Amino acid sequence: MSELRSGVGGPADTRSTTTTAGLRLMADDLWRLHAVAGDALLGELKVYDYDFPWLNARLAATRAFAPLRPLFDEEARLSGSGDFGGDWEAAYARVRAATYLVDPGGARVPEFLLHIDGDEAWWRYSDEPFDEDDE
Repeated sequence: MSELRSGVGGPADTRSTTTTAGLRLMADDLWRLHAVAGDALLGELKVYDYDFPWLNARLAATRAFAPLRPLFDEEARLSGSGDFGGDWEAAYARVRAATYLVDPGGARVPEFLLHIDGDEAWWRYSDEPFDEDDE
């Protein structure tokens, strides 16, 4: 996952952080969620907090998000039950196959674990693709 380093204000300052890849993250950053099919903007994720390694945001969904919401609802239900086995893995694989995430700098995020429950979103990400051989 991306390593976040504290901003100017020190470890307790959650206003900004910098990833090891040099991306400066600020509170109120806008990340964008897109559909793989048709490249539609599904919503904007406005960051309000960092709790390493998680980013927390409010989702401002577009109309294009509605058909995919059931995928996120199922993933949230399974993750909320604490069952991260095969059913959750399959549900999350459907989320990942249907979506991609764009960081505030406009770059597509290679790897991420995104949860959405209502208009709340939280995720962690990696600046590099996961190596399947390492798992």
